Amino acid sequence: METVRDLCELKILLEKAGIHFWLQSGTLLGCMAFGHIIPGDRDIDLGMWMRDRCKFVAIIPQLRALGFRVIENYDPGRETLHGLVSVKRDGLLIHLKMYEEVNGYAVMGIARNTNLSTKILRNIIHILYFNEIPEHLLQLCDNSVLIGLIQIFSKILRIAFRQKFFQPIRSALIAVFSRFWRKWGGLYGIVAIPAHYFFKFRHTEFYGMKFLVPANSESYLREEYGDDWKRFDPSGKGGLEKISHIVVSPSNYNMNEERQKRLKAVAYEVAPGAKLVLRSKKDDGQFS
Repeated sequence: METVRDLCELKILLEKAGIHFWLQSGTLLGCMAFGHIIPGDRDIDLGMWMRDRCKFVAIIPQLRALGFRVIENYDPGRETLHGLVSVKRDGLLIHLKMYEEVNGYAVMGIARNTNLSTKILRNIIHILYFNEIPEHLLQLCDNSVLIGLIQIFSKILRIAFRQKFFQPIRSALIAVFSRFWRKWGGLYGIVAIPAHYFFKFRHTEFYGMKFLVPANSESYLREEYGDDWKRFDPSGKGGLEKISHIVVSPSNYNMNEERQKRLKAVAYEVAPGAKLVLRSKKDDGQFS
């Protein structure tokens, strides 16, 4: 199975790099309920801490040498790294969800395009931030000449972005485009999961490999999917319905009491269209 082979090779590299990671979300649900990936699932979910991001960046050349595509993301809702990196080769997309710990919660960003304008802006922001053309744009081109021109343009961008005088201009452009992304309908917010689920782990077998999973996996899965988490429903698994997914824009999103509590604990109050700023670990959790 291609996905299992991809997961195995990624696992070896992550472990050699000293990166602490675990099964989570739909992949953990499939492992615990069925012992395999849920049929019809579109991706693999791994969790890790943002503090290990530099270790992951160091192995990106090795991943690419093995034929993996590495897809990094910028979050215009928070104007920072998304907290989500994806890799893909022959099998399913593999997500590495990188969490920050804030006031007792494991937090990462949510950012989704909702229309053509936000898609265009997100691609422009990606180019400005990562100094490269997004891989999905290159894949849309089947003309070798056009791909060559795009690659030349990418090299020119990298040279320009290395110039000191351009750095403040680049930062200002990212902030401006991010502001318009939010204003023109970008959906953004955070995922906030009680961090204690990701403090203690145990090993479980998955496709003949040993993986870390939360020590209290069933409690974590109830947290994410409800008491009936074992009853897989493709139309109801995951997505923004999870209690841990807190969307601050659009403002008409279902902000129930539990989501309000979590948002107050991990982020400063946000006005419509404004960027979302996480609190520091020492913050008392009160709105400013």
